[in-house]
Amino acid sequence: MSQWENMNFTSPSFTQLTSTIALDPSKISLATVYDTRVYFIGEATNDQNALGFNTEGGGVTGGNAQLIFPNASEAWANGDSAAPVRTISNPLLPGDFVDLGTLGSGALLDFFLISQKSASSTNVFSTETSLNPDGIQHALIFARADSPYLFIAFDDKFGGNGSFKGDFFAVDIGTGNVHALTNMPEPSTLLILCSFLALVIYRKYSLNLQCKFRIT
Repeated sequence: MSQWENMNFTSPSFTQLTSTIALDPSKISLATVYDTRVYFIGEATNDQNALGFNTEGGGVTGGNAQLIFPNASEAWANGDSAAPVRTISNPLLPGDFVDLGTLGSGALLDFFLISQKSASSTNVFSTETSLNPDGIQHALIFARADSPYLFIAFDDKFGGNGSFKGDFFAVDIGTGNVHALTNMPEPSTLLILCSFLALVIYRKYSLNLQCKFRIT
């Protein structure tokens, strides 16, 4: 997923090259109970952002809003050969994660980004577009039908810059929940459907043979 950061998320080619499906950010919910986890992938912004979520909707102002990463800023290396060093202002490395706990069936995943440009300039952008102060979409969510992960890209600029390259996160909600969101049957369900279809075809073929013999 870290390789996706350099891609254009708004381009249709993104879903073609990554075999992902674009989802409606405002309609992410769990079909089954799952121990949900959020991973930090990276960021490409000068602002200091925080990521949170709400399982009841309402962004940061309603429901049960909780912070996930109070400071979603990536640690950087001091030199070409040096390893990234965590600091108070840049504490995260790609792969850092937070467990959200066991979320029940029907739980919403309304993510929000608190974007702090300066001490006096702060905006909150939600996956629910109607809650955003500028009234435009600030989050894109993609999924792969064969993966347990959602991929979330946030645009952290008021008014939007169309790049969705502010912060990047992956959310482990389980393959079953991803299948439900992408309307793809799970392998066991697909096997049952295929078996049923084969039975119907066989039954129809048998009836056709019986009719043919009777006519003869």
